[in-house]
Amino acid sequence: MFENLTPHIVNIHTGGVVLTLPPTGKSLRVAANPVAVGEHDGVTVFDIEYGELEMVDNATKEVTTGLPPVVDGTLYIVAGQCSDKIRAAGRKDFVSPGDLIRDEKGQPCGCKGVKRI
Repeated sequence: MFENLTPHIVNIHTGGVVLTLPPTGKSLRVAANPVAVGEHDGVTVFDIEYGELEMVDNATKEVTTGLPPVVDGTLYIVAGQCSDKIRAAGRKDFVSPGDLIRDEKGQPCGCKGVKRI
C-alpha cells in the first residue's frame, strides 16, 4: 500500500499499468530557509538551509513536526527534497517519484516507478 504525502496526484507508470494515487490531504515537507551568501554580477546568491520535517494538513494548514508512524506494508510517497532528512532518521518506508514522464505537450503526467529514499 502507498500513502501519497505530496499535495499532488502521483501517476506511477509500471509494466504498462498506471497507478493513480491521490493526495491524502497531508503533505510532508522540509522547512527551507534561503540565506544570502554573496553576490555575483549584481545578483544575490543564496544557500538553502534545511530545517525540520513538517507534516502539513492541506485543509487546515496546521503544521506538526516529525514523521508519520511506521505502518506495516505501507510506503509513504514524499517529495525528493525530504530525502536527506528521512535518510538521517533511518526510516526505510519512504519513496519519492521515479523518473518524470511528460506528455506530448511536454507537461509532466507521471513517473516511472518510485525511488527508495
